[in-house]
Amino acid sequence: MPYKDKDKSRQHSKNRYKQVKGTPLGERQQEQKTISGRRIRNERKAYLVSLLGGKCVRCGYSKSLWALQFHHINPEDKESKNLSKLSFEKQIEEVKKCILLCANCHIELHEELLLETNDAI
Repeated sequence: MPYKDKDKSRQHSKNRYKQVKGTPLGERQQEQKTISGRRIRNERKAYLVSLLGGKCVRCGYSKSLWALQFHHINPEDKESKNLSKLSFEKQIEEVKKCILLCANCHIELHEELLLETNDAI
């Protein structure tokens, strides 16, 4: 039965958390939540990478999923700096505005863009 008094409800939650926190069950639940979240992120990233061809557009690298990064073609169209903060539907829309680059090519591209900007000034 829920508490009508919010302070009592909060206190009950804190006490329950303290009881469960140190128990093996509480640790297992937290570990399971972490594993489940990681699995979902991996599956989503694999899908988003596959939408863009699954390999770096500059060098063709495709070994490690986590070495592949999304680069916005037009930075002004960017909705968020961090794709993981968006809903999956918005992530798909956002990825369609990107090209897929490996980490090395992504750094090199940003270096080239920075040098071009500095030369123009």
